[in-house]
Amino acid sequence: MFKLVDIAQAREHLRIDEANDSDAVISTYIDAASGFVLDYVKAPPNAESAMDIWKTDAIPGAVMAATLLVLGELYDNRASGNTNPLSEGVKALLTPHRVPTLA
Repeated sequence: MFKLVDIAQAREHLRIDEANDSDAVISTYIDAASGFVLDYVKAPPNAESAMDIWKTDAIPGAVMAATLLVLGELYDNRASGNTNPLSEGVKALLTPHRVPTLA
């Protein structure tokens, strides 16, 4: 699995000003958020880049935005674990980017 956002984007989204020990924690949440998003869009489990999923070198902006929203939800509720990271807004951003499946 690859990361859909980098540490700098995550830190900016979370409004964390400088690099510190929390970067390891943020990196863990980036992995989790990327996993949620890649699972939702039904990315192939062996995907290693955007090219493997969306046939382009760039990760779609809506996918990056959704990843940041999931990341924020996981990070903000890390103590309680009481969260639903796949909100309706996240799903709305991701639905056009899902890999079609047969019913």
